[in-house]
Amino acid sequence: MNFIKMQACGNDYIYFDCRKDSSVYDKAAAPDWISKICDRHFGIGADGIVLLDDVDGLRMTMYNADGSRGKTCGNALRSLALYLDCVDQAAFPLHIRTDVGHAKIEKKSAGMYRVAMGRARMTGMAETDDGTPYHIVDVGNLHSVCFGREQDVVQLAERVHRHYGLGDLNVEQYSEQGERRLAMQVCEIGTGHTLGCGSGACAVAFDACYRGICTYGLPIAIEMEGGTVEVECHKNGAVWLTGDAAIVFEGNIDDK
Repeated sequence: MNFIKMQACGNDYIYFDCRKDSSVYDKAAAPDWISKICDRHFGIGADGIVLLDDVDGLRMTMYNADGSRGKTCGNALRSLALYLDCVDQAAFPLHIRTDVGHAKIEKKSAGMYRVAMGRARMTGMAETDDGTPYHIVDVGNLHSVCFGREQDVVQLAERVHRHYGLGDLNVEQYSEQGERRLAMQVCEIGTGHTLGCGSGACAVAFDACYRGICTYGLPIAIEMEGGTVEVECHKNGAVWLTGDAAIVFEGNIDDK
């Protein structure tokens, strides 16, 4: 069973091209198999797995490291764009279907891609039990976004989940680093602390525009632990994510 490991901003996934071998769908039905190969000590090591097929057009199906389903991922979409660019010599723009709709992907330069992430919207605001305020931003998946209060993001996620209920809520905290430049950390549902999150970067940029920290329509640099992306948010909620991606290595899993 052939795979390719790729990363974007340190957000690494194991990718399977199901156009060539669809048997991985049977394997992915078992969460234990996914968590085993994603284990960083006893497996390949990754934040999750991504399956590519072309049933009714290109489609991305993703799973978190614990075997649960993910809805969308901006970093994975850029990595798939790189794969299709290198392997298929694909013509751009690409259109890839996710669980939350179709994503349009443009090629900006070698290894650099711009993804239409859909429309972001503010769905609520609340406080944790220790008084930390957060906004809930929907970018196809849900994000709890906290501004300005530096703290351990894993501990913050525990407090948010205790208050909100675990559900399908990723957690980000961010701070202002300069004009149109923000720094963020993230804890993702089903994976935990990761070095980057594309949809999380979009949620943070949208929150910053909503708060008046940044301006709609202008590019915003989002610094994550694994790298930097650029996000554009518009008043109608449309969000674009631009960044690079890289191949880490290829391999084969003995499925016996």
